[in-house]
Amino acid sequence: CITTWNALGATERMLWTGTEEEASACGVESTSPLCDPKLPPLWKVLILSDGSVTRHLQILTGCKVEVDCLSMVDIGNALSGLPANTEMIPGPRVQRQVLLRTGPSKAALVYASSWWNSDEVDKYLSDRSKPIWVSLS
Repeated sequence: CITTWNALGATERMLWTGTEEEASACGVESTSPLCDPKLPPLWKVLILSDGSVTRHLQILTGCKVEVDCLSMVDIGNALSGLPANTEMIPGPRVQRQVLLRTGPSKAALVYASSWWNSDEVDKYLSDRSKPIWVSLS
């Protein structure tokens, strides 16, 4: 099982890092110690969305979003080190890691990782350089 993740290079500036719990901790009247006011509501919508983050970025920026596929690695059936609920994807599995880039500078706005059933991934992602929502539509 691959348990390493691609780290952003020193030239990539991280605006915020955290967990899903931390991102969703700030309610209207939240006093949660996890609440981080530096994470704007719009970014919460993007990172907590179960829809297409790539499509959301394209709508918000008005620019085409390019997918920079860092890796697609066969990780087999092992679950050690993987996020909760990954076991819901039947094994063997493939892990896809991408950077979403947009604008004239092609700045990396989002790092994303997803897991797919090895036997099914090519059906849905025939062109791995395209956003998932383009491939599925």
